[in-house]
Amino acid sequence: MQRDDLLARLRERIFRFAASRLQRDAAEDLAQEVLLVLHEKYAALDRVEMGTFRDRLIGDLSGGQQQRVFIARALATEPDIIFLDEPTVGVEKHIRDEFYALLKQLNRALCLTVVLITHDLESVAYEAMHVACIDRALYYYDSAEAFLRERRPTDHAHR
Repeated sequence: MQRDDLLARLRERIFRFAASRLQRDAAEDLAQEVLLVLHEKYAALDRVEMGTFRDRLIGDLSGGQQQRVFIARALATEPDIIFLDEPTVGVEKHIRDEFYALLKQLNRALCLTVVLITHDLESVAYEAMHVACIDRALYYYDSAEAFLRERRPTDHAHR
């Protein structure tokens, strides 16, 4: 069934249900709100390139695909900031690289702040705008270049 057909049928069902209990205008408003929420969720899936998988169960998706769906769920609420704790553990390198590229794209396109908690500093340092490391103390670098330039082989990043 096509997405537009599904949405039209859903809108009609909601309208019929609500119309029996509410005034016609209120029923139309309710149907429009539900459609808006669905549209926002579909748009979030499309933004992370998972729109074609919207009918699949989360357990049927690969680890990288699941991470994209989790990001879409967060984006559906239109946040200013998202926190990700070890989002690429157990994900293959090429998928991990694609995931980090997606985060960079979202950061730029949506002005979205991404706080990434990871032990994989080598992979993300090249993409980060700022780097903070915590290892008995807080080490802050105002750019990825500063982090890569100033750290020593025995520093916190290599433990």
